[in-house]
Amino acid sequence: MFKLAVLLGYVTSVLAIISGIFLQPILLHNFGDADYILWTNFIIVIGYFSNGFVGVQTFATMFISKSKSKLESIQILSDTKKTIVILSGLILVTLVLLKPINLHFDFELLSSNVFITCLFFVLFRISNESALSYYSGIQKPLIPKIYDFIIKLVSIILIGAICFFQLGLNKAILCFFLFQAIASIYLLFLKKESNIHSKKFNSKTFFNVAALSLPYLAVSIPQSFLQTVDTLILSKYLEPVEVASFIFYMKIFSIVLISQNIIMSIYSPRWARLLARNNIKMLNKSFYSINFILFCILFFVFLILNFYGSEIMFLWTKRQDLTLNSNELVLILALIGAYALRTNYYFLNNSIGINKNDVLICWIEGGAHILLSIYLVQIYGLVGCIVGSIFSCTIGIGYFQYKKATLLKTMLVDNYV
Repeated sequence: MFKLAVLLGYVTSVLAIISGIFLQPILLHNFGDADYILWTNFIIVIGYFSNGFVGVQTFATMFISKSKSKLESIQILSDTKKTIVILSGLILVTLVLLKPINLHFDFELLSSNVFITCLFFVLFRISNESALSYYSGIQKPLIPKIYDFIIKLVSIILIGAICFFQLGLNKAILCFFLFQAIASIYLLFLKKESNIHSKKFNSKTFFNVAALSLPYLAVSIPQSFLQTVDTLILSKYLEPVEVASFIFYMKIFSIVLISQNIIMSIYSPRWARLLARNNIKMLNKSFYSINFILFCILFFVFLILNFYGSEIMFLWTKRQDLTLNSNELVLILALIGAYALRTNYYFLNNSIGINKNDVLICWIEGGAHILLSIYLVQIYGLVGCIVGSIFSCTIGIGYFQYKKATLLKTMLVDNYV
């Protein structure tokens, strides 16, 4: 089951890479540099809202995996679904009420009707996706991977249709998120057990679920800034062609991050079980093996881009102005390496358990990332933004390495005693 899930995950990642290779350049030509960057920023900001629910889903998966009976697992899932629906409603109502304020401060994206409509579609999809927490928690990762494959396939078809019919930006965005939401209805036709709801709403249960998932939510929000906020910052301070160059090179490097997300979704629940059994040796072996594999993939991608980057970019986009120099490539290598290591620590820390210090460090890291990048990009351009991002990542890496080492040392002493 696990091997088949990993295989399907890699098939999905290959689809993502292929769609990036063939469809992203077409999107760039269809929209132009400016609208293509707006398309990218739109998806990033929508992602911040959806990533916020990772905390709720992480809570559900963790507690379902520890539940003592199927009935208890189903009850946790039902409570999770209701929590997501209520929080989604609160988010949408808040955005509508804050429209005048967002317009006053020139937050045009957050105040647009298109954004709010698309966010509704995304939140509808997330409420259906809560069923995936059940299957991950009972160690059936194949079902979530099948769903990921379906969503990726639908996304590829949608992007192809957008390019074929040459839809404008607003229509393209609306169609993209609407049909993803429709595709998520597939989850409602899975086994009945994953779609059972309690008939009565228990306000105490809602607050318990919300409170227990709050630490994961508080950590997942700044975590989502790490890999995406640079594009938002660069689009404000640099020329569109420079931003487009950064986006396309990052898409090539994203091979590493796509591989990491697949591996982590499979092995993160195993880390929780290894910790529960105090199996420190296997935990360390698994953690460092994954890091080694990711850095090998990263270095291989870097070598190809360092020697053949300009040729690859021209063959890919039919443009000679989308390019980065060797110094910028080296910095992106360091940046992706920092992202990958930081994300591994994020998943490991979720398995260990989150405390107040974790939340504080993550928000300090996220704040430093944004402030440093904004300050340095105005002085040094793209290089400054990347340096600011790398430096902020070292805050989280250093802290979580210290936490991991301290915990494992304590576990070793307990085992010896």
